[in-house]
Amino acid sequence: MNLLSSSKSILKVLSKEVQIDSTYFNIPKNILEKIPCQLHRKENHPVNLISKKIQCSLTDYVHLNDINPVVTKKENFDDLLFPYDHPGKSRSDTYYFSESHLLRTHTSAHQLKLLQQFDKFTLTADVYRKDQIDKTHYPIFHQMEGIKTFHKDMLMALKYCNDAFSEEQIMTQECHSVDEVKKVVTDLKSQLTAIIRNLYGDVETRWINTYFPFTQPSFELEIKFRGEWLEVLGCGVIRQEILNNAGKGHMIGWAFGIGLERLAMSLFDVPDIRLFWSKDPRFMTQFERNGLKTKYQPFSSFPAITRDISFFSPNSFPIPENDLMDVVRNHGSDLVESVYKFDEFHHEKINRKSFGYRIVYQSMER
Repeated sequence: MNLLSSSKSILKVLSKEVQIDSTYFNIPKNILEKIPCQLHRKENHPVNLISKKIQCSLTDYVHLNDINPVVTKKENFDDLLFPYDHPGKSRSDTYYFSESHLLRTHTSAHQLKLLQQFDKFTLTADVYRKDQIDKTHYPIFHQMEGIKTFHKDMLMALKYCNDAFSEEQIMTQECHSVDEVKKVVTDLKSQLTAIIRNLYGDVETRWINTYFPFTQPSFELEIKFRGEWLEVLGCGVIRQEILNNAGKGHMIGWAFGIGLERLAMSLFDVPDIRLFWSKDPRFMTQFERNGLKTKYQPFSSFPAITRDISFFSPNSFPIPENDLMDVVRNHGSDLVESVYKFDEFHHEKINRKSFGYRIVYQSMER
């Protein structure tokens, strides 16, 4: 199977042809090769099982899961009101084809276009970010985005909870009344709590005030899981500028985003995020046999090994750590379990820094 084809400065990603700027392009081969995998659409894969379970709680929503990951910088950042100097725009954080096109870093990159078509929907998709290397981070992961909008005249029929949020602690948008936001937030918290309890049972929950560029007010939902608080999703009231730009200035709404691997790791006792990419049948057969009741049983019995590397970097040209992680992943593939810095030393005579990193190799399958 020809996963992707290139000719001169054109790269075909799934069904979409993308112009490549060799001076800006920073996507390694190991990332490109995984784009066609789409684990969220693979029957009985743990990511697929979680997404379907959530969809069952949102029966009157339109559910989407097949949108190409190539988006514009404008769609991924500007349409969502990210600040001009947001660090996520850096080539050390994001995979670019050119200065204008990239691999989406979140499902919200499609929010504006989808709002123009639907009032209530979810989108499940693969997203891409440069990141550290450890058991809980991977440069490709899967999100579910959900949107629910209301005509403002419909809000009159909704009730709200007086403790939906504290007016003193939360800044509402100027265009929204406190009464409107309380009703929307009450609906948001009610529906999202039900989704999470449908997955985890009757767990204790708490809401944390936070910041996202595209919602205000914004929250994170945490649950008490095995004695500790676990963040399970982010959400908030959609910024009215986004709804206005989608032609829905007469509406108000809320949005949520869920990292599916995070939920799958906790629900199925999967200890390492790399396992979701395993081709060993001993992994998938566990989920094919037991579905949502699966508790992962390890099958790798070989111990980890470590290798240390050190190098100099001139002070005038520091190496972004995410770029170093990309190099290690591209050469070590999924055999690399974790990478961490154990030493940093400034040599005053030559005015250069020395760095020491430990690379832990651990096969998931042997």
